[in-house]
Amino acid sequence: MFLLDVESGAVEAWVWSVAPEERRTPWSTHPDISISPSNRFLELNGVLYDRRSGRAYRLGGTLDQWWGYGSGERLLVTVADTSWVVLVDGDLRPVAQFQIPLGERFTSPKGGYILVRESLLSGTFHLVNLEEESSPRVHTWELPWKPVSNYDGERVYRIEVLNDLIAFVGRVGDSTCHVTRYDLQGVMLSDQPVPCGFARGERGDRWDATSLPRISPDGRLIAAPTSHGLGEFSYGAEPVGMALSIFDTATGAEIVRLLGAHPPWMVGEPYPRGDVWLADSSGIIVETRDGRLVARIAGTWGPAPGWAAPDHPNRFFDYGVATRVVTLDQQGGERVSIPFGPPGATIYDADPFFGRRTTAGWGVQSDTLRVWTSYRYGSHFDHYYGTPPLEPVIEQAPFGDRLLVEISVDTCLNVREDPSLAAPILTCLAHGAVAETDDFVTYTQPWLHIRTDDGLEGWASAEYLRWHSDGVRLEE
Repeated sequence: MFLLDVESGAVEAWVWSVAPEERRTPWSTHPDISISPSNRFLELNGVLYDRRSGRAYRLGGTLDQWWGYGSGERLLVTVADTSWVVLVDGDLRPVAQFQIPLGERFTSPKGGYILVRESLLSGTFHLVNLEEESSPRVHTWELPWKPVSNYDGERVYRIEVLNDLIAFVGRVGDSTCHVTRYDLQGVMLSDQPVPCGFARGERGDRWDATSLPRISPDGRLIAAPTSHGLGEFSYGAEPVGMALSIFDTATGAEIVRLLGAHPPWMVGEPYPRGDVWLADSSGIIVETRDGRLVARIAGTWGPAPGWAAPDHPNRFFDYGVATRVVTLDQQGGERVSIPFGPPGATIYDADPFFGRRTTAGWGVQSDTLRVWTSYRYGSHFDHYYGTPPLEPVIEQAPFGDRLLVEISVDTCLNVREDPSLAAPILTCLAHGAVAETDDFVTYTQPWLHIRTDDGLEGWASAEYLRWHSDGVRLEE
């Protein structure tokens, strides 16, 4: 692991040695070097190293969590062979000792509480409120729904541990999810159904928790791809989520619809650490025909020169053509661009054969970037879909219940029996004519499956189609 001081340019390298007899074992079996959010502590195999003091400590238990900065830095250590934990500060002085229910633990971003899941198959959760460190209170609840299992037998749901609440997003049906929120006293704030997106047949069954709708940092909104089909049969084309909708988590109401926008976490590329929502929940990063953009809840488009920072709505990290951090001004122009690494090069590297991937992302805050290499065997992107081929549009309520496109051509547009120029022509639609479309697209030459008002179904070239909408387009 390498630590780079961006002010001085100094590089600090941390390595661990492997015995000769262990060098042929799979990389996935070797431990990782962990670093605290403040970058002060390193941990490996029960040894804690303080970079500030230069001292190393052998832990008398397991380091479970760490969080905070400066005087608010905390480390949580489970005492060996017990359910007791010890909470210590950044100087490793004990703050409190108490018991925590057994299970998988999640810590809030600011360290105000710990969430415990009893098991992967259980819907029982315990919230340990650390605001009173000397005697933390424990709140317990059961999820009101049971998530369905995917193709691999996994129960598909996400746990969003936010600053002031906990949210659960789970798939409960073929294309239906629930978003349920609790406050820090374990009281349910809301439980609402939202779409899960396109989930039809084997592709839908292969969803994992990373594919589910994404909740905003403040917990008020959730972004979900919505599915639209003109029939239950397969058209021999790829399914594409043609619309991404923003819902109010308290009421379940749809408040914004993004036509021609696709969630970046479902596009066939590595998804970096960090989130697609802007830090202040004012907008979300989407994939479009015209590249990656920010769609703002207020109804405007903006540039997205990378992935959103966790604490700054105008700061982004990009590892595309070159690796850099970008800060935008209020008009969307680049105010600051800081490159790092070899000139014109990206740190991203992937080797599917060996399952190795090197990438980077934000730390807990945007003052830190972290580069890491992971090893995973087999394909992880079987279930992701392409980007819609039409120019995107932001719509506000009220919404229609169909996806409508209009013909944009000088003469008329041929509608064919199959997505091919060699297929028979069924009709020719005049400029301005309106038809319904769905989630099926071909990509050799983009074709959309459409249905006219008189029930004629066929394929039309996406090049001569646009959304039939009064929403905000890019040029606006």
